[in-house]
Amino acid sequence: MEEKGRRNDMSAPDRKKLLLVDGHGLVFRAFYAVRELNAPDGTPTNAIVGFFNMLQKIREDWNPDLCGVVFDAPGPTFRHEAYAEYKAGRKPTPPEFKTQLPIILELLDAMGVPVVSREGVEADDVLASSACAAAAQNLETLILSSDKDILQVLDRDVVVLRPVTGISSFRTMDGKGFEEEYGFSPAAMPDYLALLGDSVDNVPGVPGVGEKTAKKLLSDYGTLEGVYECLDELKGALRKKMEEHREQAFRSRELTRLLCDTEEDLSVFEPRPVDAKRFLEKCRVLGLKSLAAKFQFAETAEEAPEHKKDIRLREVSAEEITASESVLLLPVIEGKYPLHLSASELLVLDEKGAYRRLPGAEAASLLGRLGELSKGAVLFPDFKEAAACFGSSALSPERVRDFKTAHYLLHPDKNAHLPDTLIPGYESSSLAERGAAIAAEYGRMERELAKYPGLSDLMRTVDIPLIPVLVDMEQYGISCCSQKFGALEKDLSERLSGIEEEIASTAGERINLNSPKQVAWLLFEKLALSA
Repeated sequence: MEEKGRRNDMSAPDRKKLLLVDGHGLVFRAFYAVRELNAPDGTPTNAIVGFFNMLQKIREDWNPDLCGVVFDAPGPTFRHEAYAEYKAGRKPTPPEFKTQLPIILELLDAMGVPVVSREGVEADDVLASSACAAAAQNLETLILSSDKDILQVLDRDVVVLRPVTGISSFRTMDGKGFEEEYGFSPAAMPDYLALLGDSVDNVPGVPGVGEKTAKKLLSDYGTLEGVYECLDELKGALRKKMEEHREQAFRSRELTRLLCDTEEDLSVFEPRPVDAKRFLEKCRVLGLKSLAAKFQFAETAEEAPEHKKDIRLREVSAEEITASESVLLLPVIEGKYPLHLSASELLVLDEKGAYRRLPGAEAASLLGRLGELSKGAVLFPDFKEAAACFGSSALSPERVRDFKTAHYLLHPDKNAHLPDTLIPGYESSSLAERGAAIAAEYGRMERELAKYPGLSDLMRTVDIPLIPVLVDMEQYGISCCSQKFGALEKDLSERLSGIEEEIASTAGERINLNSPKQVAWLLFEKLALSA
């Protein structure tokens, strides 16, 4: 691919930015980088989670004006027509990957992110042509891809962001960085791959030419043509290889050279309408609440989360709120569990939307009044943290309802169980709105738990009553009887001595029983026991 001319400084604030994403490449990377994850119905979700975590991180960091995810279209391309063995021998796509791809496309559509694919060419051709067209229109382009082929489009206007470790670490490469690493121009990347070959795409290359040799040849001679023009300068074995595979080398370059159509229509990458409700509902069905929480959509009356549609909040006096039958307590707790915790503020919310915000210093007296005036349920977002903050005996466990425990019982395979990671828009909501959201979501979980009486009984009779016990153990430790432990130690020592004497008597000599080598000698050589 030819180098494009130098343009205005890419840091100019009035330049538009285009983000292009290699869809299949990044989804495959996520599929193998993220451990096995499944939706409640068993649908695999590891590639979905990994892909959207990468996409959202880059979108937040770079804030592009235009954005698109480019996928390979089904069917052969012009490269298959030129070389029938192109990409032959690839392993079948795992079914767990195939299952997730339509879901990713659906979520991208709901997000308003354009998805592009084109028959007869590869995604890399669309990425390269779009980058060429963007450069011609003075746009700044960032391509998110781990494919080496795409590096041939690098120049002043185009940079490539390459995943380095899994899906959490990225490296930005521009034209200058490429030349420092490879020793030749990005435009010669097809020549490099033509010499080296590509086992993944079944591009033959020149047998016996490795990375070091290919880099030196292009560093010295610039292009494949330059290498063959100076073939006489090469040493015997290398010269012979190059001579024998001249036709194959040039055919390989045709397979690795990407299209560059500067007339590519970039309007396809304009942002599209967002369907936040559909996106969040799909995430809910898949059990991807932590993923949903990463995406902040501008809410309309139709798109607002259910808990915000039904909010009828009203602030009342402390006396009125403590007389409520059932309440939610949402403390703002500071410090590190399990010690030195303190509440700076406390929200009390009843089932009718009445609420009161109190200073943290009044929490203890409030809990006391709740115990005296009401026998109803008290819902916490995290009862364990609250018990560590206010005291394990502050409230009878029979009255406690715990968001975190309920979510864990329903989703034991998940890592996140707290409202701030599970409820969309939580962080941007007021304290009262957060309380209403927790209550609404807990109500839904309670209805779900009712379908499994065993789980409800487990939570009520085992999990929640154990929480104050665990808090006390983690804060104060447990008491031990040193006399009984001493007696146990003496008894075990005497029994061990007896066993050692018996072994010495059988063996006819003493050995170090902590040495696997000596024990093996005793068992298999001296005593001739079978393995």
